[in-house]
Formats: sequence, C-alpha cells, structure tokens
Amino acid sequence: MIEVLRVVLLVMLIVTALIACLHRNLLVAVVMLSVFSLVMGTMWIMLRAPDLALAEVVAVGVVTTAFFIVTIFRTQRREE
Repeated sequence: MIEVLRVVLLVMLIVTALIACLHRNLLVAVVMLSVFSLVMGTMWIMLRAPDLALAEVVAVGVVTTAFFIVTIFRTQRREE
C-alpha cells in the first residue's frame, strides 16, 4: 500500500513540475509550484524527515507562493 502511494506521489510531482514549467499563465504556474511543495512535504514525511517537510511546506508552500502571487498582481501585464 505504501509503495502505491509513493508511486502516485511521484507521478503527481512530475505532473505538477511539468505544468509549472510549461504553462503560460503565471498564476497557474505558481499554484502548481505550491502543490508541488505540498506533495514534496508529504514525501518527506513518508521518508521520516519531518524537519525537511516543515521547511518545505513553510518556505516554498506558503512564503514563496505568497510572494509570487503578490508580485504577479502588482505587475502590469502587456499583451503581445
């Protein structure tokens, strides 16, 4: 059961990383980065590294995502 969960989480990591890198909408990319961070935090918990999980979720999942979202909304968008 644990191995199936690990495979599902690894697939989620790959999919969210690809979407974050390839999507043209910056807000979608930031949300996918946040989801990636939450899934990675879950992986760290499964690997029995709660300190890394906490750092991952707080640093990337909350703080960096908030900074990115504020930056996106404070910048002007130019149409090509």
